[in-house]
Amino acid sequence: GNRELYFVGDEVNKLSTVSNNIGYIKYTGQEDKVLYEDEGSGKYYITGSSKEVMRDKIGGKIIHIDREGNIYMAEGDQREISNIYYRDLFDEKSSWQSIELGLATSIDNIYIDSQGQIYVNDPQGKELEKIGEKNTFKYEGKLMTVYREGILVIKDNLLTKLEFKDLINSEEK
Repeated sequence: GNRELYFVGDEVNKLSTVSNNIGYIKYTGQEDKVLYEDEGSGKYYITGSSKEVMRDKIGGKIIHIDREGNIYMAEGDQREISNIYYRDLFDEKSSWQSIELGLATSIDNIYIDSQGQIYVNDPQGKELEKIGEKNTFKYEGKLMTVYREGILVIKDNLLTKLEFKDLINSEEK
């Protein structure tokens, strides 16, 4: 369908897009710049520009943009992700870097905080692994999201904020 994007600040401004057939959207953290997908073509753009965001040969889903403007993509079947790719969204000369997750996991179990730190959740084992440091954090309840200092979980129908420093940390992995 027809969709338009607006930036709401002190004023409401319509954002310039290549298409009104907008699917996935993600705020870039930069004033009025929003990454969006043209559902018809499957291509990605940033508001205010008609240049396609180049994904090179990476055929995956954009899953995050961090505070520094790095864009993160998961390639492959969304139930079997084993690598995350990232690059600077605003530097066309930057190349995609790969981060190996170890075991393949569902895209729903991958979390990236605002600083670009990647975590993989094991919902059955109630453990969250910090990629690159091999730290795992045990928690109780259902993991909702990850932020820089910790996680949000739902336990006993309550949304609870838990800091990493208070979680059981096991470094044996």
